[in-house]
Amino acid sequence: MQIDFKNKNIVSQRLIHLWRKIPRNSLNKTKRFPILFAIITLTFCQIDNAKAWMAYFGNNKGQTSDGHKIKIKVKGVKDTVCYLAGYYGPKQYYKDTARADANGLIIFEGKEELPGGIYSVILPGNTYFEFIVNEQNFSLETDTSNYIQNMKVKGSVENKLFFDHFQVVAKLQEEASELKKELKKVKENKDSTDMINEKLRKINKEVINYKRDIIRENPQTQIGRAHV
Repeated sequence: MQIDFKNKNIVSQRLIHLWRKIPRNSLNKTKRFPILFAIITLTFCQIDNAKAWMAYFGNNKGQTSDGHKIKIKVKGVKDTVCYLAGYYGPKQYYKDTARADANGLIIFEGKEELPGGIYSVILPGNTYFEFIVNEQNFSLETDTSNYIQNMKVKGSVENKLFFDHFQVVAKLQEEASELKKELKKVKENKDSTDMINEKLRKINKEVINYKRDIIRENPQTQIGRAHV
């Protein structure tokens, strides 16, 4: 994204403000000189990504992390140890451990933010379900009869999209599966096969349109980018 000179001046003013706030005798030239360089650059040319510059110079000021707190309630699980697992390439590794209480509530929390990505909660019987970490404070609630279809999300746009996606696609796939069974029964009847094939094409188009809507409406989310 390119910015015009008007917006460029706003960014420059912000950088000048940061420059003035850094004590001259304290430093730390690693911050003063990049900021000065950015001011000069913005004075003479456009930049391609103003947000990236502002994220670096505006947020890299020794701010402390608020950490993470993820609450997961699973009906049918109680009084047992559960694990938070991340992924390193194709391999899964344990990131944290927590105990489910008598109500099935599991809380994973820490002082550091978790790196964004796909995580899973490992439950008894080596069962698990996956979710997205981008927001650092949210809750999930489900039960063991069907983790995905019964999932309720609070405080996480990413996971609302993530599970809505699975629920919608699973429902459409179930419809398609029933139609394919019907197709086998009427394969000798051209009119019937044409009608069923048309329904299957509509379902496929519905899935494609649904994913396109996710991309269009949520381009900054991980699931939106995953479908690009």
